[in-house]
Amino acid sequence: MAELENTHYLASEDIARRSGMIESRYRTKDGRYVLNNRDLSRIRLSGDEFVTGLNGIEKITKEDADALIKDGGYTLGNVETKDKEEQE
Repeated sequence: MAELENTHYLASEDIARRSGMIESRYRTKDGRYVLNNRDLSRIRLSGDEFVTGLNGIEKITKEDADALIKDGGYTLGNVETKDKEEQE
């Protein structure tokens, strides 16, 4: 059985919190989180969301996700840290 490919998303803080992954995923400068399809599968959808989808989600490529994480020296969860170069 082939492993499913991860799809990456930028998600609002609310969506990251609902997925239970807010403390273990990268937060971008604008306060959104880089999540994957497995993270989103943890969210229990309301009836309306089941029909219309989640608001606050933007699909991105793996390369875009990697660039966003590298660009700002992002950290896991809600804690902001300095760029790795500044820490050394």
